[in-house]
Amino acid sequence: MNNIINKNKYLIKNTINLFIKNLFSYSNFNHYISNSNLIYLINLKIKYFTLYNKKGTIPYFNSYYKINYDCITFMENDFSLVQFSINSILNNKTNNFISNSIYIVLLKKQFNTWFIEYFSSIDYLNDLINYTNENNLISNYNELIQNQIMHYELLLLNFNTIDIIKSKSKEVYNPSRNLTYNKNQAIHYAEKYALNYNSKYKSFDENGGDCTNFVSQVINYGGIKTTSTWKPYTNPWLRVLELRDYLIYNKLAYETYTLTENSIGSIIQFFSPTRKIWSHSGIITYKLEGTYLYCCHSSDKLNYPLAYVYPVIYPKIRIITPY
Repeated sequence: MNNIINKNKYLIKNTINLFIKNLFSYSNFNHYISNSNLIYLINLKIKYFTLYNKKGTIPYFNSYYKINYDCITFMENDFSLVQFSINSILNNKTNNFISNSIYIVLLKKQFNTWFIEYFSSIDYLNDLINYTNENNLISNYNELIQNQIMHYELLLLNFNTIDIIKSKSKEVYNPSRNLTYNKNQAIHYAEKYALNYNSKYKSFDENGGDCTNFVSQVINYGGIKTTSTWKPYTNPWLRVLELRDYLIYNKLAYETYTLTENSIGSIIQFFSPTRKIWSHSGIITYKLEGTYLYCCHSSDKLNYPLAYVYPVIYPKIRIITPY
């Protein structure tokens, strides 16, 4: 029995490895997919980002990447659910950056061969479905694909109205008191603990999400001092809206809705179109060609291109910059 399981795990990994390899090179990835709607969706995404690169530019993934498999679950009716992360190198003209992102793949075995039925980043699924419930995902994955197809068709139809991420002119703010937020220190912490959580703090990944807990750690390390109101693990420390309100109302930060040169080291918050709330927080780390890179927890990311989630997953962002 163990031999059969291990053989199937090997075959599943081989299918995913070949799929990712060909997806990165935009060649023959459809050979590993059994769902025609998924093939159509991926081609829509490729078309969108091809147009994006003509209007702006985003860094490209080079040939080096590493796939880390977190979990392979076997289910009834020859299905398997796999969670894995891709550790990649992003290239631009002057620097290389390591980027990490997490994906879910649903595979189905047909004639002793594993084919991909569904493929998505966790970012898209977080607000929509409990993807850790295998039966829930199997019941809904075709509907999820159809919804994404409509979304990308609409994006392409209205592409000329999309605000491509470009750095705006530098803004100058003069806070009424001399505060000292060290952006370089904050970025150093964000990069160090984006994927390897700081064991000195509790993780809330299994209890509502750890994104704002992580962001609070970052800005605290960058120089924002704790108080009786904002400290581990008060609501302003842990929750998206409460953190924003605490920083703005106490004049510890200012808020904008566009990215500027001042945005590096700032908090970025994302608006969920499904839940109709500001639902996620991260830290902007670098400006790279036509996008910015960011780090976050809960769908952990290290220097991930913002263009891959905004506006394609999250339609609105806001930037909270400590003084």
